[in-house]
Amino acid sequence: MGVGITRLGAGPNGETVTGDNDARAASCSSSSTGSRSRFPDPPAPPPPAPPYRFSGLMFGDFYYFSQDHDSTWENQQGFWFRRLYFTFDYTFTPNVSTRFRLEANSNGKLAGGSLTPYVKDAYLRLDFFTAGSS
Repeated sequence: MGVGITRLGAGPNGETVTGDNDARAASCSSSSTGSRSRFPDPPAPPPPAPPYRFSGLMFGDFYYFSQDHDSTWENQQGFWFRRLYFTFDYTFTPNVSTRFRLEANSNGKLAGGSLTPYVKDAYLRLDFFTAGSS
């Protein structure tokens, strides 16, 4: 149950009127007195979230070498991806879910090259005991 609104003495003979929101309580009290004023219903609840979720996470840096003993790095600057994650989560039921995650790491040498992905997580999760069950 949500929040209820109670209006003491708002009924035709001083009765207490209760509604799930202020407009509905006023509507109940006015309809019982014979008035035809109608308040709109509250908005419908949002649709349920989908059972799947795609997400990603990226760690990166901006670097700048103003001076270096090696002339190759002198005044070099750029962006560098240290680590990337791509995750897919799927919930079959509240007690059964799964996750598949790819990770890609850089070699740490700022020398370029590709980030090769590998499987970081791939599992099926089963919750036999949920909160509130006896």
